[in-house]
Amino acid sequence: MCVNNKRPPGAGPFHPRDWVELTPAFRRIMSFVAETGARARALTLVYINRDLSEEQLHAALVAPDNTIIKMLKGSDWQGRAVCSALNPLEGVWVEPPFEEGRVCIWRAGLDERYSTHLVTATPPAERQLPAAGESEPSQSSQAKRQPQQPSPATQPKRKPKRKLKRKPRHKAGPGRERIYNHEAITGAGNSVLARGRPDTKALFFEKVIAECRAAKPRIKLPSNIDVDDSLLRRVVGKLYDDML
Repeated sequence: MCVNNKRPPGAGPFHPRDWVELTPAFRRIMSFVAETGARARALTLVYINRDLSEEQLHAALVAPDNTIIKMLKGSDWQGRAVCSALNPLEGVWVEPPFEEGRVCIWRAGLDERYSTHLVTATPPAERQLPAAGESEPSQSSQAKRQPQQPSPATQPKRKPKRKLKRKPRHKAGPGRERIYNHEAITGAGNSVLARGRPDTKALFFEKVIAECRAAKPRIKLPSNIDVDDSLLRRVVGKLYDDML
């Protein structure tokens, strides 16, 4: 005798053998997806929400006393969605939740749509169904249609990419053009000292920086001159010391 398990019964007694709680059902679909990690979770959310709204999977709202409150239809999922924690083992729920009861999935439909025997099965939405009157193609004919992948021996060898070597930066020295105008910076230092020797060298350097920035045209200084005064120590540090 052939029993049709595609359609669940209407409201009535709840038999655990016929239904699957939401979290185990989610994990079943996730094990069917040929992905891992976060992508497997994301695809599972897409599949389960689509199947419930299209009634490809049948669900029921079950009361705490294990009686079926109602069979859920596609319209019941409008504005609702199945959600899960980053680790689905920590929980799967419906948002926003129904006013009462918990959601269970019809086991026969889940087994048919997401068989655990298909380890690398294609998701239902991606399967190509045969046209009316045609039989489903066999695995051998499907294998013939697939393009032949070249063997590793016949694949062309790729040349390794060359690593670009960065040229070392050269410090200014004899015969090389200086990045900063030492003469202009020295002139700024002399202008500061002409107005009176500052109490500290740090204050002297601050005034030299201000003098360079106020000059027209502006005297170029390193961008980090406020925290690294090594250039000023080399160029105008001796001017300050000689004023003792």
